[in-house]
Amino acid sequence: MEQYLKLNELKKNDITFFKFSNKPNASVWFINHYNNGSKTYTISKHEDIGNWREVKTTKEVFVDFEY
Repeated sequence: MEQYLKLNELKKNDITFFKFSNKPNASVWFINHYNNGSKTYTISKHEDIGNWREVKTTKEVFVDFEY
């Protein structure tokens, strides 16, 4: 069973890494910090810390993979 969670649910489920899709070659991401002003998370690719973006806290991400 594939498991998707919202970004704001990752911490309470003790999950650090996530993907945006269940494809095997999809990039692995992690949360950097929460932005109070825009109410978004800044996230980075695990493979390239300089590659970051802002996403809504309610964005669903894929968490059912081994890393």
